[in-house]
Amino acid sequence: MCQYLLLSIRYTPIISVDIESSFSMYKNIPSDNTVSFTSENLEKYMISKKSHAHTTYERYTHRVVRGAPCGCSRQPLPSRTHRNAIAVNIDIRRGRHADHATATSRKFAARRSTHITRQLKSAADPIDDAKLWTLALAPSIRTGVINISDGFLNIEEFDGICKGLFRNDRGIVYSLDVHTLKHIFNIFDTKKDGLIDRQEFTMCWNKWIKTIIRPVNIFLIIDVQNDFITGSLNISNCSAQQNGLEVIEPINHLLDTVNFDSVFYSFDWHPIDHISFIENLSLRPLDSSSQIKADNAKLYDTVIFEGSPKIKQRLWPKHCVQDSWGAQLYKDLKVVDNAVKIYKGTISDVDSYSVFWDNKKLTQTTLGTQLAQLNATDIYVCGLAYDVCVGATVADALSIGYRTILIDDCCRGVDLNDIEKTKNHVVKNHGVIAQSHEIKTMVEGRDRRPELGYKLALEIEKSMEKENSKEKENYK
Repeated sequence: MCQYLLLSIRYTPIISVDIESSFSMYKNIPSDNTVSFTSENLEKYMISKKSHAHTTYERYTHRVVRGAPCGCSRQPLPSRTHRNAIAVNIDIRRGRHADHATATSRKFAARRSTHITRQLKSAADPIDDAKLWTLALAPSIRTGVINISDGFLNIEEFDGICKGLFRNDRGIVYSLDVHTLKHIFNIFDTKKDGLIDRQEFTMCWNKWIKTIIRPVNIFLIIDVQNDFITGSLNISNCSAQQNGLEVIEPINHLLDTVNFDSVFYSFDWHPIDHISFIENLSLRPLDSSSQIKADNAKLYDTVIFEGSPKIKQRLWPKHCVQDSWGAQLYKDLKVVDNAVKIYKGTISDVDSYSVFWDNKKLTQTTLGTQLAQLNATDIYVCGLAYDVCVGATVADALSIGYRTILIDDCCRGVDLNDIEKTKNHVVKNHGVIAQSHEIKTMVEGRDRRPELGYKLALEIEKSMEKENSKEKENYK
């Protein structure tokens, strides 16, 4: 007689859906080593209508070692998993999940969650809301944190969702501090009643959770050009004495191993009479407010040119002149197919550190428009120089509202103090500073950082405030 070993039962709640729609919603979800009940057997496990909402526990999955219960198909789990897994008990009648798992079973759950994430990220079919719901809530539901049969989420249950969202690829949870958790909860509790109802959660789901789980990832490689590595503005000659050549290997490794949605390369691309060149200092009069005069100005000094507005400019050696060898990407840097190239600093009378804007915010490059067309959410930034063009670009990305990741070991800079200022600005504005070995799991959605979730929530809050202001103006 076949022996059955019940390893686990997993369920996911969906508010206000019937049995048949629940089953059809999930029957095609990619799943290995699992078996799914038929619609007939599923009905035995449905929860009847509640006063506030009809909650359907619509996908129970039994994992078995040998044989299969009636109405199920069988796919055995690997033997090591057999030994490690432990039964999880569910009180069906009360709609509660009593998790008696040991530390070993929690590791099993974390591995399973990671595998689901990988499958959903690589699935050829579009990821619908139901699948995203499973990915977002499964860890918290498995551990009994969430029970939304009443149709509402309180802050403790919302914290459970956050613990399911914000974790790394090893299943370790990134906990939100109390202030941040309350702030995010209050953003989506638009009725300010201390609960998130179905309507509020729909907004939270569409604007927040979806983006966290399925971001659009952009890799922005800044100014890895000859002149900054071995040419006229070799940054190793600057005060930080950092070698720009050291960014090539980690950047190439990321290009080879990480599947970004799009890759951008930026170029410093200056006309020969550019305002930043110390060789051109005599071409433009200095303003009387400039503490450094033309006669005693030295390389890397900052002067103020006349103009409306006045132009504060650091003086650099002539570099990255349009169509010159110094403006070309370094020969060992990998250039991927279908990459986008962005040219900045093309106007003679104003410099452009940021890949988004010139230094006076008078003209934009094409970057902003192209990111909008791609519906970009997450920008991974690296290149040269850390505290100049990389720093200015990161600052603009954060101010625009992008979830921004600065890849520390793929950057080299000019001044150590300014590099620290760049890092502090990123952290203060809810960006992330990461190392190149961490990027793959972040892009694949297996390492989801709470700083980026909070950044997104803040941007949603700003958008809601703007909408409310417009509505008030329209009523006047």
